[in-house]
Amino acid sequence: MGRSRTTLVLLGTLLGAGSRAPAADKDAPHGLGLLAGRAADAAALQKLRSGLGDGRSEVRAAAVRVINVSGVGALVPAVRDALATEGDPVAASEMIRFLTALNRPELDAVAIGAARRLGAPVHQALADGLARRGDAAASHVPALRELRLDAEAWGVFHALAPGADPSGGPAAPAPVVPGVRTAGGFPPGFVRDVVRSSGCEFKGLDRIHGGEVTYGTDGRPRNVGLIQRGASEPCVNAVRALLVSTLAPVGIPTKAEQKSLVLVPDQPEFVACLDEAARMPPARALRPGSEDPKVRIEEPKKTRDLKPHYPEAAQTMRTQGVVILDAAIAPSGCVHQVSLLRGADTSLDLEAIRAVSGWGYAPTLLDGRAVPITMTVTVNFRLAR
Repeated sequence: MGRSRTTLVLLGTLLGAGSRAPAADKDAPHGLGLLAGRAADAAALQKLRSGLGDGRSEVRAAAVRVINVSGVGALVPAVRDALATEGDPVAASEMIRFLTALNRPELDAVAIGAARRLGAPVHQALADGLARRGDAAASHVPALRELRLDAEAWGVFHALAPGADPSGGPAAPAPVVPGVRTAGGFPPGFVRDVVRSSGCEFKGLDRIHGGEVTYGTDGRPRNVGLIQRGASEPCVNAVRALLVSTLAPVGIPTKAEQKSLVLVPDQPEFVACLDEAARMPPARALRPGSEDPKVRIEEPKKTRDLKPHYPEAAQTMRTQGVVILDAAIAPSGCVHQVSLLRGADTSLDLEAIRAVSGWGYAPTLLDGRAVPITMTVTVNFRLAR
């Protein structure tokens, strides 16, 4: 079954803190993510404003993500002022993506100034935000050249605005738009905090949560519809907050009212790996078997296996097939992103994604250093004759 048909079948299952925290409170849940999409009242605005001034960079990043996806225009000046002094690249990247999505020249200037000050770690966020302008993206090419973007950042810009820089530059990669994928791209600690603050517990109970997310051309979510699959109310609240907080992956184009199935596996290892991935510097993930001799790496050894269950309904219907997935693996060897490349059947696809999200591998080394990789994996569902 192709991705588009799989998505259609999946859609059929849809139902309708103080400003400066002391060191002792470093790991205390702040709950800002639970405000996503619900940040209209004065109390919520005050919590987000306080989050922008928090001493923890992950709290500042979480506050901006919620402000961004919730469209909180009242806090634009606060984010602009915070970016002028922000020293953490992850929090600054969140601020840059928010300000550039507003398409206002004075805010673009602030974002470009921050990129000039902070350098390469925020360049992909800037390139992504400016390139999503469509025809207007070309006006920003001189500023981006002046910043001396690296090849990865230029690749992001060209993938989103391929006609904006006709004078040359790195060829744009052919981006894969993941119609069905696991949730990702959150600030550090965001998922862990949402789960803890909601009272939900992910214990690897053979469940996968998620729903349909409709994106706009700027990569921000417009609507979310949850898949109700027996989750508790706290976990429903947590998953809703996570889906509302997802942005389109950096460098992946979105069309008006584009829909994706975004999934959240009930795997503690997956949640922990999302946090590791959020702290990784922007870089292109390598693939085993690359033709480039300088980066030739072998497929890593699996160290943790999670066997997929054969869904009872699929067995009854004698449904079988091969599910092909892309798995993004962090330097430690955990899986932090799974995307469906070719499906077999709805229930088999979901079970394959759930299982692969819990796999683990030995670290992949390049010149003695652990690096992130992306590789294609298959899950074969076959019934005994």
